[in-house]
Order: sequence, then structure tokens, then C-alpha cells
Amino acid sequence: MFQQECKNLTTKTAQQQQQLEELRKQKEDLEDKRHELETNKFQQGVLEERIRELEHDLEKNGKEMEESTRLSKELQERVDELEHDLRRKTQECCNMELVNSEIEEKLEQLEVKVEESPRQATKKMLEQYEELEHRLQEVTDGLY
Repeated sequence: MFQQECKNLTTKTAQQQQQLEELRKQKEDLEDKRHELETNKFQQGVLEERIRELEHDLEKNGKEMEESTRLSKELQERVDELEHDLRRKTQECCNMELVNSEIEEKLEQLEVKVEESPRQATKKMLEQYEELEHRLQEVTDGLY
């Protein structure tokens, strides 16, 4: 019986050692899992911080994009205004060139008239002189 009890104790001790070994393995596994969980939590914290940074950057970029769009619209409006002014000024310039051409044409006509007036006056005076001379000749011929 003593032998049996020893055998039973030895078996029991072996079983307990085996259980103890299994518990040590489970403990190591749990510690590994706990370490993995802590690492995951740390990485999750890092990722959450990165997400907050990216969200902030996204919001900032969105505001910059809105500002850029607003400035682009204002710039386009200004370009449109300038193009309108350019078309208007170009039309005014064309009109002024037309008026200038008309004035130059009238000026040339006046210059021609001014040049012709003394000639015409001289011609008329010559005609009148010849007429007077002719009458004087007739009067003189009539006297003799």
C-alpha cells in the first residue's frame, strides 16, 4: 500500500508538474498576448494621433482650397472686367482713329481749298483785269 501510495504520489506529482508546466506555458502565452496587446494599444495611440494630425491637415487644406477658390473667382472676375475694359477701350480707339481719319481728310480738303483760293482769286483778278483792259481799249478806240 505504501508503494501504491508512493506510486500514486509520484503519478500525482508528475501530473501536477505537467499541469504546472502547462500553467507556465499559459502564463507565458498570456504575457506575450498582454505585451502584444500593450504594443497594439501603443500603436493604436500613435495611429489615432496620426489620424488627428491628418484630419487637422485635411481641414486646413480644405480651408486653403476654399480660400484659393475664392481668390481664383475674384481674379477671374477682375480678368473679365479688364477684358471688358480692353474691348471698350479698343472700340473707343477705333472710333477715335475713324474720327481722326475724317478730320485729316477734311483738313486735306481745306488745305486744297486754301491753296486753290489764292489761285482762283488771282485768276479772277486776271480775268477782271483783262476785261477792264479790253473795255479801256474799246473806250480808247471809241475816242479816236
